[in-house]
Amino acid sequence: MSWNLLENLLGSWSFRPQHASRRKHSQSLEDASCLIRIESLEARQVPTALTIQIDYSYDTNQFFDTQAKKDLLQSVADMYSARITDDLLAINPSGNNTWNALFTNPATGTQTSVHNLVVPTDTIVLYAGGRDLSQGTLGVGGPGGYSGVPNSFFTTVDQRGQAGAAGSHPTDFGPWGGSITFDTVGTDWYFGTTPPDPSSPQYDFMSVAMHEIGHVLGFGTSDSFHTFVSNGTFTGPKADAEFGGKPQLASDRSHWVDGLKDGNQETSMDPSIAAGTRKLFTALDWAALDDIGWQTTPITVPIVTLPGATSTYTRGGPAVAVDPTATFANPDSLSLSGAKLTLGLTMNAGSYDFLSIQTGNGITKSGANIKYNGVTIGTYSNGSRSTQFTLKFNSKATDAAVQACLENLAFSTTSKKAGTLNRTVSIALTNIEGVNTVAATKVVKVA
Repeated sequence: MSWNLLENLLGSWSFRPQHASRRKHSQSLEDASCLIRIESLEARQVPTALTIQIDYSYDTNQFFDTQAKKDLLQSVADMYSARITDDLLAINPSGNNTWNALFTNPATGTQTSVHNLVVPTDTIVLYAGGRDLSQGTLGVGGPGGYSGVPNSFFTTVDQRGQAGAAGSHPTDFGPWGGSITFDTVGTDWYFGTTPPDPSSPQYDFMSVAMHEIGHVLGFGTSDSFHTFVSNGTFTGPKADAEFGGKPQLASDRSHWVDGLKDGNQETSMDPSIAAGTRKLFTALDWAALDDIGWQTTPITVPIVTLPGATSTYTRGGPAVAVDPTATFANPDSLSLSGAKLTLGLTMNAGSYDFLSIQTGNGITKSGANIKYNGVTIGTYSNGSRSTQFTLKFNSKATDAAVQACLENLAFSTTSKKAGTLNRTVSIALTNIEGVNTVAATKVVKVA
């Protein structure tokens, strides 16, 4: 097969209107003389992990017009970076080793070429933007193509050192990157970090971004994916083992069948999503990426520990820290943007009980905002007998900031009439992916 006459693959995601049947995914092909696979993503370097370098230079329609939107897209990229550990060769054009990176312009939908794009080791470059997509389509994207590559440079550009990417039935994939596009007209987007309200008419940006990046990484768009397509099912061994059988594919052979669940969770890579819904990757979606050729590792769950001595609180007195020696570990450097820290009463809660956060250790408060060393890291709400204390972190939150917050979580009562039974409190953190720490509990004595 000629290297400058390869197939063109696209993927897109439709929405599922409320109180209506699901809109089906539609697929279109663009006239191109080389591989252009669409679906897209700012850089976060994680040791031994994939770096996703997002380029907004073609976002001329200004879809990403705020830093908050870029931060949210980056948080989705971080989910992949935390799990994928492939070693990809750098693409460093020089001398006669030249090439053209081809991709679909996110703003126009036309084929675009970048001459001699430099792609660092273990990195993919993703162009992100928005335009008016066809009715019912929320996003579209996929891996890019190439042209003008001499034979001496072909393997580097085409396979990036992934030996299994060669041959007629490849079992690996090594793209340079690609592009991703989001609808700019007619879609009511939800850009929150916490899941949308189920009754909301908005469509969750995080879910769509997660889905489209999956296509960039080859789900439904790579030759190695189609190696495992047979009779309308996906036969990859990792996916089959996770699912307990061969998962059914949609008629386009680029998605799971609509509504497919892994356990009780609907998969990210089925072809549609309902408003007011968040769908991130399930274990089945990750297993399919593994079958495609990506080296994925399980996430190490963040750890909260409360090793200190039991605190004693005097009724009606000043608040006491639950455990000023509390610790936080985040071994996989998971994104803390959108993470939620909670403190709740699980035993002997009284009507006068109050849960809060103290200042100190770099923590200050301004209204509902929490700051660490002068930088706003999130917002909080106090708790009580039946309501958890909640702190929601933003993109400025760091592991050190979470650590300081844990040390400052506090218990008190609002009256000397409060009972003297020991209280048991529980502390946990849930990140934007829904990954939870194991809840840590602590007894607080009341005198």
